[in-house]
Amino acid sequence: MAGQHDNYSYQITGFGADDSLKKAFGPKPDVSEGFVRIRVRYAGLNFADIMQRKGVYPGIQDAGLPYTPGMEVVGDVDAVGPGVPGLAVGDRVFAKLEMGGYAAYVVAPISHVFAVPGSIEDKEVLGLVGTSGQTAYGLAKSLKSSDGRPVFITAAAGGVGSILIQLCKHAGRTVIAGVGNEDKAWHTAKLGADQTVRYDREGWEKTLLDFAGEAGLAAAIDSVGGAPNRGALAALGNWAELVFFGGASGDLVGLPPDLVFPFVAGCNSIRGFGLIGYYLSGPNVLTETIQGLFQARVNGAISHITTTVFPSYEIEEAHWSLGSRQSMGKLLLDMHE
Repeated sequence: MAGQHDNYSYQITGFGADDSLKKAFGPKPDVSEGFVRIRVRYAGLNFADIMQRKGVYPGIQDAGLPYTPGMEVVGDVDAVGPGVPGLAVGDRVFAKLEMGGYAAYVVAPISHVFAVPGSIEDKEVLGLVGTSGQTAYGLAKSLKSSDGRPVFITAAAGGVGSILIQLCKHAGRTVIAGVGNEDKAWHTAKLGADQTVRYDREGWEKTLLDFAGEAGLAAAIDSVGGAPNRGALAALGNWAELVFFGGASGDLVGLPPDLVFPFVAGCNSIRGFGLIGYYLSGPNVLTETIQGLFQARVNGAISHITTTVFPSYEIEEAHWSLGSRQSMGKLLLDMHE
């Protein structure tokens, strides 16, 4: 039987600031039929974790405290329950979770556990097939034909943007990357972006319009809202789309009055994209997405995976870095303790 202190986790003990995350100890979780227990190497961080910590994530107020966040891990199979074919103790795996990833040990249903190809390094796994990579893959698949016109990606140096740039380039699209500083501009250029817009600089909206050209953007893919959203709307061409997949600024802006007529006349559209609806679109979408991302890495369609690793005891700093939008690529918690 597992001891009372064989597992540790980081739990939300009260909704609010970074310091509401506290370390707790307990037994290893039990393994039931169809489930796998995993010794976690790295846990992925997502903006949803910050929303959960603040108490504004849908359903979080009803989940009960303490609450252990974390939607994805990479690690080694520690135990398998009955009815789990194809996996053995010691296999390296990725697991998609509903919650609980900030822990030394987690359990996950076999339908959400995937063997990791040997050529992919531990620190790359969550940057590739974690929530950010899954979102990038689904976004890339969902875009309409661009007819040669560019797409504009806000927060392009982040976890989603870093993968999305590469997937769009592999599909033959022209990419304009929206970033907030020089380091991020350099990073997105290395990933293959054709042009970079610095929205920390005055007049960036005019620069975006110039890059978009007379035909305008085919799409703007936005996770920020606020000023980047307004600039993207102004640069859309006809039959173009603005795709929201988040709102880091807390301000998902509607159409400014001066853009209403051009937007309607151009037959443009605004839509959202989220993994919940994406995975409800078919029975095998999760598996196809994870395997598609693994294959894209193996065949070179995704050649750069940027991660920033924090030891788990620096979880407050990790949350601050993610929430302040100062980070690049995927943020990870190192759970080797």
